[in-house]
Amino acid sequence: MDIQPFSRFFRRKKKVSRNERAGKFSSKTILRSDYSQGIVPRVILGALFTASTVVPLQPTQRSKEVDFTAGEVADKDIIAPFNINVPLSPEELNLQRASASLAVPPVYVRDRTVERDLSGNLTVLLDTLTTIVNIDTLDAEEKGQMVGSWLPSLPANTLRTVASPRDFKAINKAAREYQRDIFTKGLVDNASLIRRNNYKEITVVEGAKEHKRKVSDVLEQSRLDAVISEEALARFGAERDKAQVFFELVRGHVLPNILFDVDETNRRREAAIAQVQDYFPVSKNESIIHKHDKVTEEQERILTALEEARATQETSKAPLTLFSLYTAETIRLMLFCLLFGGYLYVFHRRLYKDFTSVSAVFAVMLLYVVLLAVVVRFDLSPYLIPVPFAAIMLAALFEYRLGLIAAVFAAALIPLVTNYEPNVGFVAMLAGAVGVIGIERMRSRTHVFSMFLHISAAYVLGIVSLELGQIDNVTEIFKHAMWGIANGLFSSAAVMFLLPVFEGIFGRTSRFTLLELTDLNKPILKRLNMEAHGTYHHSMLIGNLVDAGAEAIRADSLKARVMAYYHDIGKIFKPEYFAENQNGGFNKHEKITPQMSALILVSHVKDGVELAREEKLPDVVIDAIKEHHGTTVMAYFY
Repeated sequence: MDIQPFSRFFRRKKKVSRNERAGKFSSKTILRSDYSQGIVPRVILGALFTASTVVPLQPTQRSKEVDFTAGEVADKDIIAPFNINVPLSPEELNLQRASASLAVPPVYVRDRTVERDLSGNLTVLLDTLTTIVNIDTLDAEEKGQMVGSWLPSLPANTLRTVASPRDFKAINKAAREYQRDIFTKGLVDNASLIRRNNYKEITVVEGAKEHKRKVSDVLEQSRLDAVISEEALARFGAERDKAQVFFELVRGHVLPNILFDVDETNRRREAAIAQVQDYFPVSKNESIIHKHDKVTEEQERILTALEEARATQETSKAPLTLFSLYTAETIRLMLFCLLFGGYLYVFHRRLYKDFTSVSAVFAVMLLYVVLLAVVVRFDLSPYLIPVPFAAIMLAALFEYRLGLIAAVFAAALIPLVTNYEPNVGFVAMLAGAVGVIGIERMRSRTHVFSMFLHISAAYVLGIVSLELGQIDNVTEIFKHAMWGIANGLFSSAAVMFLLPVFEGIFGRTSRFTLLELTDLNKPILKRLNMEAHGTYHHSMLIGNLVDAGAEAIRADSLKARVMAYYHDIGKIFKPEYFAENQNGGFNKHEKITPQMSALILVSHVKDGVELAREEKLPDVVIDAIKEHHGTTVMAYFY
């Protein structure tokens, strides 16, 4: 049996000196240490990814016993197997809340103080007038004048007519009785709410008691004049003088005693709204759909609630079912990780061997899973799942081929851990691939708007191509397209915001950083042009050559160009010792020893590394300068 594959787990560690250990930990992170080698750390990452996916995206029952959509014809009778609570739509819920609010009758408060005060005032006035009209020493003219001083709004001839004791006695009795009748019935101060909503009754609160009153039994203040006039005519008929005095006495001593309580009315209505349930019940054994009937939208909602309730009951009542669901999802995710890791091992061997790079890929995919869980948990549109974000991030941090494969794997993960249709994954994969193509053609970080346009266009075309023949409602297609455009905006913005963070944490140099390094207005390149003009043109020439060569062999032409631009920046310190800067003039090497010449020529590498660190150039540039041998940079970039 060949035990060589297992030997690396049991081999003795090589002894290293204290200085070597210090150098290792000072220049490399723990992710690049011996502990990160082998398959075990990568298996741990896969296990962490699986656990981090299963926890927020808990498995559910994958199959539906009943699956009808609105417009289809049912091929069987469907009876509710248990009680179901079907959620109301927002429109239905608002309608029921409005109905519950309107069902609460307005609340009024009876004010006894008004009754006592006005009754007392009328009694005092009538007693005074009765005393006047009963004075025998006064004639009718004098009595009328004295009564007029108490009732100045009435004409003198009217007062003279009613100034006799017999006539005024009838008026006195009628005014007292009718004032009492008005207060007993109730005079409402604000009846506009009653008329507007056509209420048949109101609630009248009096102290600690309350009772319902029919609207037809109370009087409205707006109709008070007409009601008193009708009563005056009914009591006195043709005796208009008496009727006029009666009207004046009653109208001047009646005010609303049933007052609208707006605060209490609103409180009771809010309580009624709070009691409205956001669902309607479907009882056990109640018929949902009859065979051969066309399914309505409401019936489809009932079926959806039935399936959700059935899945909840199955997972809560059957531990074995719950265990099998979790086990199945865990196996699917483990196979997913194994396939993705196998792809990295076969097609990206250098990336696979670098545990820092593997950790960066793990972090991007884990962040994608978190965002996927947010979309699922908050029941957002599936077209907000940020597959383009994961694809573009990996393409920017590594290369476009990894970004394209990441789009495929991220889209394939959607039907594995959610109940979304595979069509959603196809559209997301399309948008991710287009985003990667867009970023590959970008030449500046400021061109992020073009990446947003590429992703948005892919979402719109993908959604239209899939849903145009399936959804009759064009508004629904437009809404889905808007969600896709929102995803394009989010993915573009998130990449621009998080990419520098990932670069700093994992020591990567993204394509955007490389693009910025090709800017010939960089201070270090300007300085190279001014102080070592020949070296500058030599670097530009090498950059064009390696760019064309890398394109020909399908290597990373952008990285090759950047490395070529900066590989000789160390010559800035002693430019005159290099042939490209001598312009056929005096060669300083003729005045020094060969050993010194060799030291000067070799030192430009060390000087270049120090200068790159001073300029805070990425590690990839520094590593390229270190490995520069003065002949070619092509071998480093592929």
